[in-house]
Amino acid sequence: MSEPTLRILSLGAGRQSTTLLLLAAEGRIGPLDAAIFADTGWEPDAVYEHLDRIEREVAEPAGIPIYRVSAGNIREDALNPEHHFASMPLHILGAPRTVRDVLASHPCGCSWTGYRDDGYTAEPQACPRCENTGVIVTQWGKPRIERPEGIARRQCTNEYKVTPIKRKVRELLGYEHPTPVPAGVFVEQWIGISRDEFERAKDSDVNYARNTFPLLELPGAADGHTGWTVTDCQRYLRSRGFGKTPKSACKGCPFHNNIAWRRLRDLCACGHHRNEHGLRLLVGPVACRHWDPIVLPGESEPVAEHCDCTEFHNPEWHDVIEFDHAIRAGSARANANGSALRGEAFLHRSRLPLERAPIDEVTRGEWKARQANLFDHAADEQLDDEPDGCSPFSCRNGAPAHA
Repeated sequence: MSEPTLRILSLGAGRQSTTLLLLAAEGRIGPLDAAIFADTGWEPDAVYEHLDRIEREVAEPAGIPIYRVSAGNIREDALNPEHHFASMPLHILGAPRTVRDVLASHPCGCSWTGYRDDGYTAEPQACPRCENTGVIVTQWGKPRIERPEGIARRQCTNEYKVTPIKRKVRELLGYEHPTPVPAGVFVEQWIGISRDEFERAKDSDVNYARNTFPLLELPGAADGHTGWTVTDCQRYLRSRGFGKTPKSACKGCPFHNNIAWRRLRDLCACGHHRNEHGLRLLVGPVACRHWDPIVLPGESEPVAEHCDCTEFHNPEWHDVIEFDHAIRAGSARANANGSALRGEAFLHRSRLPLERAPIDEVTRGEWKARQANLFDHAADEQLDDEPDGCSPFSCRNGAPAHA
C-alpha cells in the first residue's frame, strides 16, 4: 500500500478524538498533519470552549493546525423557510386516523391467470368481493383513533459534517471539486472510535480518504486487551488535565438518551449541577456552593474551585425547548413550499414536548450501561454511561454516514 499524502484527524472535540490529538502531540502515534472540526453551529458551549483550549494548549505547540469547517447553522437552517434544510432524525407522531381491527375473515378464493386465450397478458379485474385483497372480512372491531409513529430521515450528518470535511480534505490535497483526485493520492483519516463501540467503525466511501481507527490498535487498556475503551480515554484525559472533556453532539440531537437530556437540563451555565445550587444559605438560596469554596481544617486548598455564579441559569436548555416547539410542524422550508408535515415532530423519543418528556425515567438500556466492567472499575471508579458522541463519519445511531 502506498503512503498517504496527509494524515488528518476528524476532530469532533469529544473524548476519543481529543485523546488522539493529545497522543499525536506527545508523539506516541502519528505523525499527524492536521485536524478538521466540522461545526454544525449548534454544539454546546462547553464543546467550543474545549476546542479553543486544545487548539491553544495542545495543537498549536505541537504544530498541528485545526481547520474549522461549516455548512451553516443547523438550528437556524431548520427554522428558515428560505433555506434548504437537511432533515434531522426527528421523532414523528402522525396525524390521527380511524382504524378498525379485523376480528374474523376467510380467504376469498378468487384467482387470475394473467393470460388471455391468445397468450397476451390480460388486465387484472377487480374482485367485487375482496377488492383484490384475497381476504373477505366477516367481522370488524370497533373503530378507534390511532397516531402512527415514525422517525424522519437523517441527512444532517452528511450535510453538516461529512460533506464539509470532504471538501476540506480535497482542498488540502490540492484537488478541489470538480477536479478529480489522481489514483494513489489520499489522506489517512483518523477517526476516534474506541473498542467498546467498534461496530461504529466504517470504511470510507471515497478513494481519496482511507479511514483508520488508532484507538482500536493501542496497547495499554485497563483490561489488558488491545485497543482502548472510552474509559481508558477518560483516564488518560484526566491524567493530562482534560478530565472534563465534553461529548460532541448538537444540543438538540434526537438521538440523545435520557442521560444526555438530564445533563443538558441540570447543568448550570457555570458548569456545575443544579444540586450545587441552593446549599449556601449565607449567599442566597440559589447560589452555587462553589461561590465561596470551603477550606477544611489542616488543608491549604479549597475543596471546590471558585465560582462566581449566584443563580442557577441554563440558557442552552431553554434554547432546545424553544427549538422543540418551533419544529413541531416540521421543516419551515417544507411548510412554505406546501409540503406540510402530516403530523407532529419532536426531539424526544417519547414524542412529547421536551419539558414534559419522561427524561427522569431510567431505561433498561441505562441500567445495563451502569453495570461496571470489573477491570475498568478497579482502575477507575468514575464510569460514564452517557450515549456515544456524534462522530462525523459514524452517527450516534450506528448507521454509516455517506455524502
